[in-house]
Amino acid sequence: MSRWQRLSLSVIAAAVLAIAAVLPATAQAPAAGETAADAGSTKSVPAPDVGDSVLDTQPILEVDPEDPYKAREPEEKEQEPTLLPEGKRLFDREGTIARTGGESLFVFTSGERPMVLLPSKPLERAENLSEFGRKSLTFVASGVVYEYRGRNYLLLEDDPQVAGGKGGEHPPAAGSEPGPAEPAAQTSDGDAPPTDRDAPPDESRLSLPDAQPVPAGRNPLSGQTGGLYREGRRLMDREGRVNRVGSRTLFIFDTGDAPVVLMPNKKLERMEILSDLGRKSMRFRVSGRISEYRGRNYLSMTKLVVIPKAMEHL
Repeated sequence: MSRWQRLSLSVIAAAVLAIAAVLPATAQAPAAGETAADAGSTKSVPAPDVGDSVLDTQPILEVDPEDPYKAREPEEKEQEPTLLPEGKRLFDREGTIARTGGESLFVFTSGERPMVLLPSKPLERAENLSEFGRKSLTFVASGVVYEYRGRNYLLLEDDPQVAGGKGGEHPPAAGSEPGPAEPAAQTSDGDAPPTDRDAPPDESRLSLPDAQPVPAGRNPLSGQTGGLYREGRRLMDREGRVNRVGSRTLFIFDTGDAPVVLMPNKKLERMEILSDLGRKSMRFRVSGRISEYRGRNYLSMTKLVVIPKAMEHL
């Protein structure tokens, strides 16, 4: 046997010994996550630490410890109230009048969200009949819905009728003695100034700024009664500025007419944003419908135009 043959046999024998030493260790090592019983041993092998993985979950907590099989229900989230769009008309809706925070609300019998009643002659007469909600009277009313800063407002178009009564009368309760007659509500356009009994409770009078001088040859009170515009009169393309007094926004006419209180709606909201509630010196051209309520005029705007600075002196 030559020298190279003996060397080859030695190398082969060493390789065989190395393979024989590795195979037993591989056969005895269990796979990851297996127990020793699976590998033929009685000892347990811990699972490898995988850290923060999908396997590291929190236990499911029971809804009711006494009833672990009780089904889980989705959490109820309070939804924001749905507002009616501006301009929607309501017809013959039944409800009552409630007084809260210096405002009169129309509480629908159907359970809809109450609406703030806008100042007008029909509202004044309904308040007189119900004594600002102190009498439990159900009215049938129609009107136009307005939207202002996340709330709905209702402008009554006609005098609301008392449900089950005639002309504002309601039948007395069974077995009750008829009381003294209530003073009839005045319904003419020339109503006398409101008395203390007719005045809303805890309502402070609105102080209006002095009007500008009246231009020569113009009578700002033409067609008005007692210095007020009549209920339902429409003003077209009147120019002026806005002023904030308390919680109300006034429109100050350039002509010097007595200012009017602007009623809440989308156009008023836009006007207040543009003028920063009257802090910015801006002029507007407005049109709208006049309402009369307890000796004051209110304007529901139907048109709003900003007069540019370049056009002010033309």
